[in-house]
Amino acid sequence: MNEQTDLRRDNRTAAPLIMAVACVLLLPPWMNSATVWAQNPFGESPFGESTAGDSVNPFGAASDPGDGNGFGGFAPAAPVAGNSAAASEATAATEVEDDPDPVVQAVRQQPPETPEEMAKALTWLVRIKRFDEAKRWLDHLATLNWNQQELAQLARSGGSSLWVRLRAPEAELSAAQSKLISEIFTAPAELARDLTSINGWIDRLASKSAGQRRLAQLRLQDASLVAVQRLIDRLLAGDALVPAEMLAGTILEFGRDGIEALQTACWVKDPARAARVLMALADLPGTHFYPELGAATVSPLLATEHQTALRAKLEAKHSKLPSPAAVSKLLTKRFDDSLAEYQERRSQVAMLPITLWRVTTDGATIERVEAKAADLPLERLAQLAGLRLRLPTATADELRDCGAALLQRAYQISPQLRDPQLASHLLLPLTATQLTTTNLLEQVYTQATTWQMHGGALRAIELLGKDAGDSAATAPLGFLSKRLLDSRPSVRYSAFSTLARLNPQHAYLGAETALHTALEIMQLGNGPHALVIGGQSDRRQTAVNQIQMQTSAATSSANTARNAFIALDRETPTELVVIVDRVADQSIFQLIQRLRGGKRSSALPIAVLTDELYQYERELIDRTPGVIHSVLSTDPQQMARVLMQLANSLDTVPLTAVERSQLAIQAGDFLATIAANRTQYAFYPLGDIGSHLMVEANNFLPRARIDVLSGLGTAESQRKLIAMASQESLEETHRLAAARAFGSSVRSFGMSLGQQDILANYDLYNQLAPQDPVALRALGHVLDVSEAHAGKAEWPTPSW
Repeated sequence: MNEQTDLRRDNRTAAPLIMAVACVLLLPPWMNSATVWAQNPFGESPFGESTAGDSVNPFGAASDPGDGNGFGGFAPAAPVAGNSAAASEATAATEVEDDPDPVVQAVRQQPPETPEEMAKALTWLVRIKRFDEAKRWLDHLATLNWNQQELAQLARSGGSSLWVRLRAPEAELSAAQSKLISEIFTAPAELARDLTSINGWIDRLASKSAGQRRLAQLRLQDASLVAVQRLIDRLLAGDALVPAEMLAGTILEFGRDGIEALQTACWVKDPARAARVLMALADLPGTHFYPELGAATVSPLLATEHQTALRAKLEAKHSKLPSPAAVSKLLTKRFDDSLAEYQERRSQVAMLPITLWRVTTDGATIERVEAKAADLPLERLAQLAGLRLRLPTATADELRDCGAALLQRAYQISPQLRDPQLASHLLLPLTATQLTTTNLLEQVYTQATTWQMHGGALRAIELLGKDAGDSAATAPLGFLSKRLLDSRPSVRYSAFSTLARLNPQHAYLGAETALHTALEIMQLGNGPHALVIGGQSDRRQTAVNQIQMQTSAATSSANTARNAFIALDRETPTELVVIVDRVADQSIFQLIQRLRGGKRSSALPIAVLTDELYQYERELIDRTPGVIHSVLSTDPQQMARVLMQLANSLDTVPLTAVERSQLAIQAGDFLATIAANRTQYAFYPLGDIGSHLMVEANNFLPRARIDVLSGLGTAESQRKLIAMASQESLEETHRLAAARAFGSSVRSFGMSLGQQDILANYDLYNQLAPQDPVALRALGHVLDVSEAHAGKAEWPTPSW
């Protein structure tokens, strides 16, 4: 029994001894034993430093083992007697230092001082998932106020994976710590985007050391597209230090962005600058043959000496150059592929915006611009179109197709009804390609319409007007007249604008249609107009309120399909259709089909805001351009999203307030010119729209209103002229002009006023003339005209 008791006692005594031996074997790396490092459970120093010696600093910095500061100088000071706060801080620091993890203790005893050391420390702490300790060092890092270069070195040393893991939800960083991680992560790019730094790295591309050149390329990639821009600029300018092929090769290191930049740079206006890019492409290693190179060898793009040098470079590299027929075939295939990609991309709604390279307006260099996803294949399509147009073998069909692509791109750059800088937005001057011939431009318009490139169709009409100059005799009046019947409002307005500017002096096919189009355009000055369709009045009212809140648009409501189409046929142009509910006389499926087949509604955007749809109706909406499906809500933001989605679904943008005002003024001037000279413009049947003009009279500017009223010759128009002559709020010149216009109207059409009206004019004169000198002259002339028409006096000739 005693022996057993002694054995148990010996075992109790041995247990602590065994634990002590185990602790010695597992001592952390900061303990004073070189043998201990060999027992590190991680198998190596976590910071990659030598583990020999008793006082090794894994960060390579001297340490004072007696300082008792495991945080490298930023821990709280030792407690002072009588200071309970300091004592509690010291206790907390002691508890922190007692952390059993060997990696944590190693970092605390030998704190990192350089960016490389800090990156190693954070890497190991994250690897063992000690995010609490990593956050301590991030807070310490924030107090160091390292400059941009030190933060960039820290980011590179840690690698992307470290900063991504630190931003993971499990790290639970504070807002300040997250901001610091973002600053570190982006520091290399921010530093690299400095132009001085970029130019310095570009200069280093001329180094004789391959390692230095490669390092420069890597640092330039940190600067992303800013570096590409500077590389392109130096390539175009002709760099005296860095070879052109080195600049081009470095640009290619950026992948697709670099390739697109080089291809776009071939389209700068100066042939000598474009030749530098082509020469650099020809000098690049590899067997890839860019279409730009093939086109340049057979087209008159380059000067003779440049083309000869380019052909020599390519022949030395490829031994045989493609024939003009082979180049044409290649460009045609690439053009068709880009066209198919563009048509596919443009049908994808709500894609995120992208950036792409375009030639600047002055044509000197290229720039990065924000655009829609479909604009990227369109840009390449236009480049291939330009290459095809430059070929001496280009056919009329190729000119037509390529012209449509170039004009569509020009519209996407400046999406408005008229583009005063159209020539600078064309990738290739069309005056050099026979596209200025009227018949070919009409074919371009037709092809653009077939491809649903409505912006290109608009630009074709614009070019037609510019090609005709100021002479209507050389303009295609028949073609423009047919466009007045187009279902696309923007096309109708563009055609009318061209006709109004040309001002034909003889009869033409669309004279009557031009009058009705002018009346329609006059309504645009009142703002947009929307049509709301639905059987339930409360849903219609909700949509009306939301639309008016978002756009200040005038609205009409229809509870049946029949009433909807009656509203569409009115003179007031509808620009938006919103279906909020089913109607009794047609299904939504039939209603959408009829709207898309109608003359006045086939190009209008349509929003279907109801969930009560059958599957086949949803499929029709998905495959019909310009039709979207959403929900009706009282939330103003929801209607704003619907309107934005509708605008994005259209190939042409809605008219701006400025464009509306300009078009309305142009239409008013057009009608006033016709009315003021009925002898010259007798081929316009102005009397057919006389009643409409009287309704719209107040929408004209005063001078145009006077001319229109003078040309109508009705009793109502003559009464309005007298009212304007007596209106004190009008300017004197307008009042006197109205009096003279009354005389012209009576002389041309006779006195349309009755005896009662004439007597009323005498009473008005007696009432206003004593106090109003202008009324004395204006109304006096009106009375003189009345007496002259009655044969009681000579016809008056005013001296004012």
